[in-house]
Amino acid sequence: MKFNRNKLYRKLEAYFTGKISKIELGRWANQAYYDILKGGYIENEKIVVYPFLRKIATFHLEEKDKEDIYPCSEESVKEIWDILSGKIDTDFHIEVSLLVQIYTMFKEKIYYDKEKYNLFLKLRENIVLYLKGKGQVDNNIKMQLEEIRYWNSQKETIQDLLEMHIIQFLNSFFSDHFKLFVKESKQNNILAERFLNYLDSYLGNRNFYLLVSYSNGKPNIFLVV
Repeated sequence: MKFNRNKLYRKLEAYFTGKISKIELGRWANQAYYDILKGGYIENEKIVVYPFLRKIATFHLEEKDKEDIYPCSEESVKEIWDILSGKIDTDFHIEVSLLVQIYTMFKEKIYYDKEKYNLFLKLRENIVLYLKGKGQVDNNIKMQLEEIRYWNSQKETIQDLLEMHIIQFLNSFFSDHFKLFVKESKQNNILAERFLNYLDSYLGNRNFYLLVSYSNGKPNIFLVV
């Protein structure tokens, strides 16, 4: 299913101008919401509207206390439209993880690249052994490291964002190391630990945060690991 901030804005505009009904808006939002839950959350353009769709997905439902069904209010939908229209700026964060199961559950999605996942998994194993002084980065991994360093991430998915940071860390390891006003430098260890955090986030071993900021109706997404 294709959708993003612009698609949601047009749907809301159509509702508030009487072109579609409350039921049509709610059902569309519900479909988009479940697309996110079924693996679409990896796409940056979808995850930035996740909290909005989660609310609007209940807009068309009838309130039923016994079944704990409490639909989104008209005021909440109007507030979301005001955010997308640029009348209100807002920020929120989403805690997320990349589950390993997504690589087998959603094979049809091209951005779930199992080969790339296995490459980062092997890289992590080698880096951990190297840091413990129990091994060296073997020649195959060194060749793969060189290849990874020159990848051009498109920044279309959460994985792309993680890859961008992993590549930056790899480049720092191969770059000059300078010191300024340091007492006891543990910089290499700090960099290595942060590097492993990004690798673990990519491999689904830890949670991380996406900070989403809406300004003038446009979203920006930032990664915090």
